[in-house]
Amino acid sequence: MHRTSIDARIRIALTQLIVDEWRLVSSTERDRAGTANEVAVAFALGWHLKPLVDRRWDVDCEYNRATDAAGDSDVKRRSGGNRVYPDLLIHRRRERGPENNLLVLELKTNSSSQTHRGGSQATVADVVELNGYQHGVFLDLKISGQSMDPHWAWYQPAQGVVAGTWSARRRIYSAQSRDALVARAKAEADMRY
Repeated sequence: MHRTSIDARIRIALTQLIVDEWRLVSSTERDRAGTANEVAVAFALGWHLKPLVDRRWDVDCEYNRATDAAGDSDVKRRSGGNRVYPDLLIHRRRERGPENNLLVLELKTNSSSQTHRGGSQATVADVVELNGYQHGVFLDLKISGQSMDPHWAWYQPAQGVVAGTWSARRRIYSAQSRDALVARAKAEADMRY
């Protein structure tokens, strides 16, 4: 699957997530804990993404199993040997190689307040390179109370002697589109609750 196709599907799923799950992805002054845990948000994003992906692919949250050349199951690890739990994967369970590993996504609800926890762009690059994923994306929702400004960066894996590279972080929605989306999400939440 080409990156533009995956990009569009993630954008659709993210839009659905924001509109349908506004109370999950936003916070108010009464929310002492702030925004929801990124695992809950990643699960909801995967829930919206699954119907947009061909049934031959599995969409998993926090999935950490890998299969070695002998067919034995093990856990995914970073280059330093530490276990890694990618937030969202599109892959074929228990299979190896790029033909079976489509996307690894690391999600942050707000990377400026979560720098000490969880994955990073380096985690994405490690999982892509060590486990043969075709694409990697670092998604930062940049949630702040009742607003958000989602950004992402895409990782292009190494090819031959050419090292893997990151795209620049960029906004997923224009300011006008984002504001309209947030207004729609708030209106939907008001109708539902």
